[in-house]
Parts: sequence; C-alpha cells; structure tokens
Amino acid sequence: MNQTLVAGQSARVEITAAPGEYRYYCAIPGHEFMEGTLLVQ
Repeated sequence: MNQTLVAGQSARVEITAAPGEYRYYCAIPGHEFMEGTLLVQ
C-alpha cells in the first residue's frame, strides 16, 4: 500500500491479510527510521 499525507493529515486504510507480522516503513528519503510492525491475529 502507498498512502502519502502532509503534516496534520490523517487517513484510514483497510486491508485483508492472513495472520502474521508485517513490517512497514516510510519510503521517503531521509525517513529510514520511520518503520513498524503490523500484527494481524
């Protein structure tokens, strides 16, 4: 998924995913530490 937002903006994204852990990250140059894990149970 790819969702671009500006400061102060928010969005909702719905996905269908099998249970597991999914890593995500910000692909904007200089934002390499903006990452996390989505846990689907």
